[in-house]
Amino acid sequence: MSTIKSSSNNYCINVLMVMIMIIISTIITLADCQTSISIPFDTTITNVSPRISIPQNSEAYKVENWVAYGIYLGIVFLVILAIGVIFYFVAICFFCFRLCGLCGGCKPKKKGSSRPYRKKDMLIPAILTMIMYIVILVLGILGIIFSALFSVNVRTLVKETRSVISGVNGTINGVSSLGTSAESNIPILVNGFSSILTDAEQFATPINNMTNTVQSGINAMVFINSTTAPKIYADVENVRADLRILYNNSRLSGVPNPDTAIPNVQSQVEAGINTGVSYLEQGKTTIAGAKTTLDNTISTTRSTINSTVYDTVKGSVINTLNSVTSQISGINNMINQYAPSTTIDEAQTIIYSVENARISLVTIFFVWCAFLYIFALLGICCKKAILVEITSCCTCATAWLFFLVASLQIPIFILVNDLCKTAPGTVLYMSDDVGGPVLASTGFNITVNASVIIQRVANCSGDQNFITSALGNDYLTSLGLSSMLSSATGSIKGQLDSFNISSTVDSAKDLILQANITNIKTDYSADVFDAQTKLNTAIAQLSSIESYSGFSMKNVTNALDELNAYTTQYGYYYTLANITLLDPDSSPFNVTETSRNKTRDEKDQVLTLLQIYNETMTEVNAVNATLNSVKTGLSTLYNDFVLLSSEIAPVKALPTTLVDQLTSLANSVIAFVNGLKTSIDSLVISVLTSYINATLKDSLGCAYVGTYVSTINSTVCYGMTNQTFLTGLFSIMIGVAMIILFFILIILGKRIRYQARKGEDTGTDTVEMDMHH
Repeated sequence: MSTIKSSSNNYCINVLMVMIMIIISTIITLADCQTSISIPFDTTITNVSPRISIPQNSEAYKVENWVAYGIYLGIVFLVILAIGVIFYFVAICFFCFRLCGLCGGCKPKKKGSSRPYRKKDMLIPAILTMIMYIVILVLGILGIIFSALFSVNVRTLVKETRSVISGVNGTINGVSSLGTSAESNIPILVNGFSSILTDAEQFATPINNMTNTVQSGINAMVFINSTTAPKIYADVENVRADLRILYNNSRLSGVPNPDTAIPNVQSQVEAGINTGVSYLEQGKTTIAGAKTTLDNTISTTRSTINSTVYDTVKGSVINTLNSVTSQISGINNMINQYAPSTTIDEAQTIIYSVENARISLVTIFFVWCAFLYIFALLGICCKKAILVEITSCCTCATAWLFFLVASLQIPIFILVNDLCKTAPGTVLYMSDDVGGPVLASTGFNITVNASVIIQRVANCSGDQNFITSALGNDYLTSLGLSSMLSSATGSIKGQLDSFNISSTVDSAKDLILQANITNIKTDYSADVFDAQTKLNTAIAQLSSIESYSGFSMKNVTNALDELNAYTTQYGYYYTLANITLLDPDSSPFNVTETSRNKTRDEKDQVLTLLQIYNETMTEVNAVNATLNSVKTGLSTLYNDFVLLSSEIAPVKALPTTLVDQLTSLANSVIAFVNGLKTSIDSLVISVLTSYINATLKDSLGCAYVGTYVSTINSTVCYGMTNQTFLTGLFSIMIGVAMIILFFILIILGKRIRYQARKGEDTGTDTVEMDMHH
């Protein structure tokens, strides 16, 4: 049997013994075991010599080891008490010797005045008295504080012990409701298996998402067909109309044919969108059908689980849990017989009363010490030797009590401190010896030692219970309960095969691919660029009016120059701006008929050529306006096609995305079913664990044990141990200080009594004084 060493968390031995009782009682109850427990104590006592270490592990079985350790504690008690007696004896001897004239005597040895002591002779003993008084006062206050803390921890210990006893009784009483609890928690069992349906329902989300994605694609294409596309169609017709004007202009050559340069976008886009929408609608319906199939399968599987699990488990588990009720009731009766609630109440009342009396006495004791030295201070201030001498006597009479307290406190500290360090390991060692046969007799497959069980229960917290805490997460296997649902797994595995949506997924993929959305042409930028290039070549003719129509502005200039060549002889010069002011019928141009006619002919020639020029420019401007309109229209078409492509791009990516998602969905469902078939056995364990935990939570909850252990560790092994040690240490220090103060007060009392009066002559002779003076 392995030995479990104590950890840094040192628990009180009483706590561990309580846990042993609880765990062993629980295991015995579950197994209906009637085995009697015998602890192999060796009561033989031969030659006993003191031992300073507390018995551990196998040594704890021998009574003589405990006797030897007790002798050691007794020696510590006697040594401290002897030190106090020695100090007390020395003080009494000192007092008696002075009465007999030794050690300085009780009166000065006269060689002069009968009052040889001045005020300066009082200074040192008075200061020492004040210092010792302050030391005793501080130690007394600290003693009261730590004694009060000790009292608080005692009350906490009693309260928590009462609480853990109530918890044990509550646990035992709660076992009677195991059957009812098991019945009421059947839904937990059913819901636990239904978790596989919850996992299956996760596939509804991607199916719904795919349905929504398809609908979004349909909506996008309908929007394009009703909003974006009609505007593009109108822009195409506008460009065609303007381009046709240029195309029909006989003066221009190389203008692209509007019917071929700009494709019939409407016939291609509209037909593609309508076909795509039709197939996507069918694909959406098929995908929605996959969800319906999945929902129906989940519903059918749930019915199978409910009927199979409920019928298989209800009787077996409930009957198993009910089988322990009578044994637990017997333990309850035993506890009520040996530790009835009235006895516990009386014990608590007695402990509280004793502790109240103890703290009151301690307080009075320490306050008495502080009050006692008030007399000494009054004696010093009022020069009353009698007060100082009375205080010295009371000091000597009281000092031994502190050594008595210390002689009790220090051994108690040693005992509790040793127990806190070694008792956990010893108890765990003994529990393996005692608990091993008990665990073997249960008939369960429990592979851990009793010491491990105790350690686990000591750390019980939250919703843990005694069974789960003691036996660990694999307690179902240990108790043989994991096979109860094995018959249910076959039906569940068979039902899982119905989770098959592969055929539906394949149909949906075919319909989505037939939508042929990716082949809808929306990028006509090449056609636009080609038309723009041809148009740029054609409009190069508009670089000058001469290249456009053959007419040159030079003709107008030449005609105007001929006119001015004739009119300048009369002192007139005309430009295109004032040519209309020329009047051939006025002087000097009407002097002769020949002159009039020549002037009229020259003017008419200039105006005719100017009219031809203006008409040609009007035509050129109209062509330029149409050309600019075509350019703007082509730019607009380019932007339209970019917009159309961007709007339909997500829709074009839809088939690839949906096919991948549908393939992933089908593979996920297959992997889910295969994985669930593989893990169904572990799922049974998990579900049954949750069910047992919920059933035992209220009946066999053990969180109060962990709380109790933690509280005892802080109050006893840390709080009360340190407080006991410090109280004993302070008691020794106060006792020593009081003995020292006794000597000081004896000397000070003598000097106050024989203090020189003001102005009194002490003579020239000296006084022979003891070194104590």
